[in-house]
Amino acid sequence: MELNVRIKDKRGKLLNTPYAPRIMTILEDIEGVVRNRECFSIIKDGSTTTVGFVKGGMFGIPFDIALKRFNYRYKGMLHTIAKRIAGTRARRLYGINLKFFKKGLCVPQPLGFLEAADAKNSFYISRYEEVIDNLASLYVCKKGLFNRIDRLARRLAQTLAKWHLSGAVHGDLKWTNILVAKDAFFFVDTDQANLFRRPNIKGMNKDIARFSRYGVRVGAQMWLQREFLPAYASFLPDDIRGKIEGLAL
Repeated sequence: MELNVRIKDKRGKLLNTPYAPRIMTILEDIEGVVRNRECFSIIKDGSTTTVGFVKGGMFGIPFDIALKRFNYRYKGMLHTIAKRIAGTRARRLYGINLKFFKKGLCVPQPLGFLEAADAKNSFYISRYEEVIDNLASLYVCKKGLFNRIDRLARRLAQTLAKWHLSGAVHGDLKWTNILVAKDAFFFVDTDQANLFRRPNIKGMNKDIARFSRYGVRVGAQMWLQREFLPAYASFLPDDIRGKIEGLAL
C-alpha cells in the first residue's frame, strides 16, 4: 500500500512500511536534509543528479536511505509542460522499481518519491543496500577479491537470466550499474528500464551487448567468454537461447 504525500509545493508517494512515519520526517525537510552533511553523505554530485544516502539512525530508522535528486535543466516551455503532465524522472523511477520489487527482482526496495509542483526538481528514495562495490570497481580495483567471490559469474548469470525471463529489460546494463553484495546483486540506475509481459528478445540483446562491451572495456573478455556468457546461456530456455546474439565473443 502507498501513501499520498503533499508537503508545501511538493507531492509524491511513500510506501507504507512500518518506518513510513519516520521517513516522512525526512521528506518534510528534504532540501535541508540534502544540505546537512551530518546526516547526508554524497556519493555523486553532478549537474543533472545528486546521489547520496541519508543516515537512517539519525531519524530512528535501522537502515540508511538512498536518495537521488534530479536537478532541473530548462529545455524550453514545452519540455516543462510535458514534465508537469507526465511526471518527473523520480516518479518514473519509483514506479518501475516498485514493479520490479513486487516481482522479486534484484533492485533495492523503493520507498517513495517527491516532486515539485512545477517539476523543477524531484527526489527518489530507496533502501540503501550494504554492498561490496559495483561490478566494475570490483574487477578493476579489487581484482583479487573479484576472483575469490564464490561462483560470482554463475550467480550473476542466474540473476540476470531471471531478470530477463521475467520480462525486465535494464536499458543501461553497464558494470557500474550492478552492485555486488555478499549474497546478492542489485541493479541500479534503472531510468531506462522497462517491464514487459514476456521476455523481450530485442531488449535482452541490447542488455547483453552493453554488458559485454563494458566487460571488454575493463579487460574482462576472458571472464566473459569462459565463465559468464556460458553460464547465462545455460539458464535460458532453448527457444530463447538461440535468439540471443553475442553469447560467444
